[in-house]
Amino acid sequence: MDYILIISFIIIAALVYKLIDVVFDNASASLEMEDKEWFPRGDNALLFANKSFNKEELEELLKKRDLNGVFIEEINNLDTKMKYNYLIAAGDSDFDNITLCTICSKMLGVEKYVAICNYSYNKKIYEDNHIPYLFGSDINIISLALFLFK
Repeated sequence: MDYILIISFIIIAALVYKLIDVVFDNASASLEMEDKEWFPRGDNALLFANKSFNKEELEELLKKRDLNGVFIEEINNLDTKMKYNYLIAAGDSDFDNITLCTICSKMLGVEKYVAICNYSYNKKIYEDNHIPYLFGSDINIISLALFLFK
């Protein structure tokens, strides 16, 4: 009699495990569908900036080119599951800009990207890593976007 109870518990545990697995698979599939519906238009442009900039002007520029703007302020907020076609790295830190360009180009397949070089002594690092950049005190995220989309 004890064996029947033990076997019954094992079968019930296996069925509950399978049910939980099916429920979570369906939940993750619905989340993936929501992510795809979030950006209904054309290509995605990833914009990294922790400086202040005119977001409305940049959104208008992206809308004219039928692009979805994905704005992040920290590299940790990068969604590696999304497909990005463009990257504009305009952070305060050259290290962050170079790191993000490298990750996006090598791991995410972004082919069109540009960064701002904040300090002249880092120009060589951008050049050695084949990262297109703009340098100057009057460079901002809008000028980077215009340079990238020309």
